[in-house]
Amino acid sequence: MSQENFEALKEFFMNHPVAIKSAAPLKTGVEVGVIFSKDMSEYTFRKEKQGVSLYPGRPKDPDFTVLLGDKVVPKITSLQSNDIGAFGVEFFKAMISENDEEAARVKLNIGFIKITTHGYLKILALGGMTLLKWLAVKGIKGPAGIKEAFDKLKKESEKHKL
Repeated sequence: MSQENFEALKEFFMNHPVAIKSAAPLKTGVEVGVIFSKDMSEYTFRKEKQGVSLYPGRPKDPDFTVLLGDKVVPKITSLQSNDIGAFGVEFFKAMISENDEEAARVKLNIGFIKITTHGYLKILALGGMTLLKWLAVKGIKGPAGIKEAFDKLKKESEKHKL
């Protein structure tokens, strides 16, 4: 299943308009570690000058590492939407899922300043009202709420041995 998820995720990042648009704000050279839970295989997501790449192997300096349960990639890549916010909501739902097969566990390796300068907050902004409404329902409102959620995620992510 990991190979299928890798291929589906790679196809998504290379060709889906939402993935291409949402990766655009990322700073060139940004890396994210991707681990598929089925066999703990490791991959690197890297922002390049002309888009992104996803390839086997551990990243040199990942901003964060995400452990993806078997059902996360199919759920996200099968969404029939051009709304970046809808994809963001699905990813955040995976982050809080109690079901390991549907979960995305994140280990942050950078602080809030780099979250800002590397372009991640711009991606949140691209999520528009769809994502903002969902975050508000979860109690995350405005810049202070985002900072508070980041701090909580950073503390929680230290528990993950990724």
